[in-house]
Amino acid sequence: MLVYLRLLKESFGFAMNALTNNKLRTLLSLLGVTIGIFSIIAVLAAVDSLDRKISKDLSGLDKNTIYLIKFSFGPSEIPQWKRDQFPNVKYDEYTYMKGSMTNTDQMAYQIFTRRESIKYDSKTVSAINIVPVSHEFIDIQGLEFEKGRFYNESEANSGATVIVLGNEIAKSLFE
Repeated sequence: MLVYLRLLKESFGFAMNALTNNKLRTLLSLLGVTIGIFSIIAVLAAVDSLDRKISKDLSGLDKNTIYLIKFSFGPSEIPQWKRDQFPNVKYDEYTYMKGSMTNTDQMAYQIFTRRESIKYDSKTVSAINIVPVSHEFIDIQGLEFEKGRFYNESEANSGATVIVLGNEIAKSLFE
């Protein structure tokens, strides 16, 4: 037992001697370890934050919600060139499904389009996601509005020219 204590004391003395004689190496080693630990903590915090954001976004969806789109949200075994050939879901197909599926609570139509520019007078906002939807979309998605309202069924049926803008886009165009 005494041999182990003497060995431990000698090892500790050797380590302290090495640390005091090599101050720059000691400082750089401590700095490297500190940066490494902070990097790991930052990555874990970012992953945790992303996980919470995804969980929050998905919690708004009911487990009985179904999206009919021409491609999957996640990775797919089907090659990209083949997925590009799939037809888009048409509005006529939506109305047929809405009429034939009587046991559904709600159903809405949505189209995913490419980014566009919106112009009002001399002001332009670029790279805007334009998402045409049916009037039932508000019942499923549950959006909150800063000003105004979502359009209703009579406006949709009459083909009224209405638009729902995000708050930041509206401020950019009208202020």
